[in-house]
Amino acid sequence: MSGGAEARELEERLREAAALGDVREVRRLLGAGADINSRNEIDGWTCLHWACKRNQVPVVSCLLDAGADRQIRTAAGELAAQLTSKPDIRKILGEEETECQGAKDLNLPIVANYVANPPFPCVHTEETIPDGLAEPQDETASVSSASQCETGPSSPAAQVRVQNLRDNDFIEIELDRQELTYQDLLRVSCCELGVNPDQVEKIRKLPNTLVRKDKDVARLQDFQELELVLVQSGSSPFRNAATALTDRACYNSRASKLTY
Repeated sequence: MSGGAEARELEERLREAAALGDVREVRRLLGAGADINSRNEIDGWTCLHWACKRNQVPVVSCLLDAGADRQIRTAAGELAAQLTSKPDIRKILGEEETECQGAKDLNLPIVANYVANPPFPCVHTEETIPDGLAEPQDETASVSSASQCETGPSSPAAQVRVQNLRDNDFIEIELDRQELTYQDLLRVSCCELGVNPDQVEKIRKLPNTLVRKDKDVARLQDFQELELVLVQSGSSPFRNAATALTDRACYNSRASKLTY
């Protein structure tokens, strides 16, 4: 793994540890050279933003002692102090508590921690929202919500291909959010591409990051480009190479009718 890719991996792990409140892991990653003020390429969040958003008081104190910059803004222009709901964290960050803000905090209903800080990936349903926090909805909104409950949570999509083939096109696959594991990703990818799983040496997240475990799969974003790196051997890695696509077990006949 190149130096740049290794640094990005450390920074991503640091942001994750900060969000989960793992002070020991945060200190270990900082000691390993992770940039404490590194920002996510898409949303601009740093580890301090995540610690504040998840109300992780010990992690916020640890990051500030280590020199985290509290003035860095996200891509949406938010400071770390604006992301927390705890007065204690705003005080640590040096933000003065206004009377209006203090009154607002006192009037907040008690919300269970698992509701206020859902795990990755977050999928909200009506059952997880307390009655006192539910917003009134008209009949149209109720029908829409009911239809969403019937269809279930949306499935993340990824784009996958086999490395070093003449045809460099990707195909899109859908993963079950409830089974977001490495083995499930390997199974679905091999099924769609017609590849024998035993011939897959590794899965690469383009441009140059290896996907090795369930945590790596859980962090994949929608339409992430992936590549299967196959074992070098004399035999063909493809199973049922002569079988038509429509004869494969994974072929979705309903989806084929929706192409445009």
